[in-house]
Amino acid sequence: MHRALRPLALALLPLSLALVAVAAADDRQRAEASLARLAAAPSGSAVAAEPIARARQALARGDDARQRGARLHAGLYDALGREWAELGVDLVRATDAERSADALEDQLQQLAEETSRAKARLEDAAAREGRALEALEALEAPAPASSREARP
Repeated sequence: MHRALRPLALALLPLSLALVAVAAADDRQRAEASLARLAAAPSGSAVAAEPIARARQALARGDDARQRGARLHAGLYDALGREWAELGVDLVRATDAERSADALEDQLQQLAEETSRAKARLEDAAAREGRALEALEALEAPAPASSREARP
């Protein structure tokens, strides 16, 4: 049974190698595009220095493997380079998201402080209003009975 499948496997081998080569070209293009995005990002080279270096190293090893005729290994190195480059892009995005979250947290803290101060001012104003109403009521209230009897 296995001997019967051998010719089929040998016939499919060039097709599978061609698919690996196409995937490798796609991986290389995606890696280079990601590296270009990282180069254009202001914080890209600082935050993702190691993934950038490793992606470039993997792509260089892929070139070496391709020159030696090892297409399968070249494709694997290109895929590895893509993974490292995409990791770098993800690191930059995560760093930018953290910075945005920190800025929003600072704004939230400022708003909470302003809200607290405004609440204290409102409570103070309500207390003054209450004291003023009590004083007004005291002025408008009729004189007590004992002061009326003392008048005649």
